[in-house]
Amino acid sequence: MFFKRNRPIILQISAFTITALIYSMLHASRTAWAYSKPTLIEELDYNDTTLGWLDCAFLSAYGIGLFLNGWLGDRLKLKILLSLGVLLTIFAITAFSLIEGAMHFSTLFLGIPLFMLNGIGQSTAFPGFMTILSNWFPAKQRGLIFGIWMANINLGNIIGQQLGKAVIDVFHMDWLFTLIICASVLTVLTLIMMQCLYASPFDAGLTPHGAQQQSFKKLKEGGSVADIDEISGQVPSVPSLDDVSQPRPIGFWEAWKIPGVILYSVVFTCAKASITAMLFWLPSYLKIDVGFQSETAELLACMELGQLFGIIGLGYISDRIGNRSLAITGSLSFAVIIFFALSLIKSSEHVLTYMLLLFLGGLFVGGPSGLIVGALSADLGSKNGNGKVKSTSTITGIIDGCGTVGSAVLQPLIPFFREYSFAVYTVFLVIGTIVTPLASRQAAGKKSSSHFE
Repeated sequence: MFFKRNRPIILQISAFTITALIYSMLHASRTAWAYSKPTLIEELDYNDTTLGWLDCAFLSAYGIGLFLNGWLGDRLKLKILLSLGVLLTIFAITAFSLIEGAMHFSTLFLGIPLFMLNGIGQSTAFPGFMTILSNWFPAKQRGLIFGIWMANINLGNIIGQQLGKAVIDVFHMDWLFTLIICASVLTVLTLIMMQCLYASPFDAGLTPHGAQQQSFKKLKEGGSVADIDEISGQVPSVPSLDDVSQPRPIGFWEAWKIPGVILYSVVFTCAKASITAMLFWLPSYLKIDVGFQSETAELLACMELGQLFGIIGLGYISDRIGNRSLAITGSLSFAVIIFFALSLIKSSEHVLTYMLLLFLGGLFVGGPSGLIVGALSADLGSKNGNGKVKSTSTITGIIDGCGTVGSAVLQPLIPFFREYSFAVYTVFLVIGTIVTPLASRQAAGKKSSSHFE
């Protein structure tokens, strides 16, 4: 009786939890791999160039896959697409671990294809999960809900780092077990997803009753499933597929024409390029150019912690003020000041100053990045087409794909200006700050049914 009465809420919570756990473990597999790199250099015939090619293969395939899988996510059954994607990742990291670790057969001929398969598999996750969350949560809650959900990225990074430390440094096991453990956990979570996850209230077979009859009427008139609860005050309960016609999937090039998509992609590229550049090159900058040694790990943790609080905090603020673009512009403006200050300080004597500035840098850059690719992408998808067009997955894939491809293009250039890297990041953030109001104005120009644009 309890489950039947509270089934919509239980299914809503399970959709949030299952997707968050899987995505955190996907990120854990990335950081576990990163932690294993020194061991690979010592035990196998790897060097920085070889590892760089593997990372390039993963990042390139991941970026291209986001465009493709975002488009497929609006056309295929999401649970099947996501399951196939995660299983492909499990196969790729398991095969690489066994071939390179157990057999000691190091070669780019096998490594690059496997890393590309890993990238393609992981690229199914984010657009699909954003679509599922937008199906279950209304627009007025997305800033906070999506912000809390995206904290799983930082949680996954921490899990991967601690797993690598435990396997390699504490128990002195072979590095391959870091990836094997990640693959094993992902296998269990995938089985749970296949059995327990519903991509939308539609798929759960929820039917209208009582006070939700008005919601049912709104849905038949073309309303958004995710926003029905604004009338009923409850978690959306929707009719069967026979009663309501299904929205058609949006075309790939048609999605590019949605007002705001291109300009928000530019803003996200600027933010993600800065974050990705810091992820790959900040340790070298702090050690070589500034002179930090043992403090480097703590400094990196401050930036990671700042991003976590930034994603949640900015999402909540955008919900409260009802204007996501204003929150993004304000946050990026503060980030410009912080990064400019970091470009002026180059002394290892200012440890506390660096900790504070890196925390604030992560706070003000991580927030806009998470908000754009999460809640704002879902808003653009659900508010265009009046419920008659499925576009959330495609839009999310386009915006995230642009950011990933842009970051990949930037990586080979960073070594040439590493000493002045924070000044260069500041330029990217200035561009993002200027473009955000333009994107908001363009998105509101055609239709302004939602104040969340």
